[in-house]
Amino acid sequence: MILMQMNNYSKYLISQAVCLGDTVVDATAGNGNDTLYLANLVGATGRVYSFDIQAQAIENTAALLAKHDNVTLIHDGHQNVDVRCMSTLALEEVGRPNQDKTSR
Repeated sequence: MILMQMNNYSKYLISQAVCLGDTVVDATAGNGNDTLYLANLVGATGRVYSFDIQAQAIENTAALLAKHDNVTLIHDGHQNVDVRCMSTLALEEVGRPNQDKTSR
């Protein structure tokens, strides 16, 4: 019961910080449930980079997110986020207009 309440509160906090069009990282893809949640939050114009060191987790997440083209699955540890996607993130930010996160 407490874990469910914590999970709901965590999702509430994330929903207050993430906007349509944002780029986010899911550090542990697992079965893809959190990646799916993030993919829906950022929408078609956003991007989710989802990491996992387990091939089975990447496969499970890929199956769940088959219809989402705003997710990049990375079979690697999240400790390599800087190597794997920071240069891509920087390139995406060039030319993107400033987003005002205060207008919710």
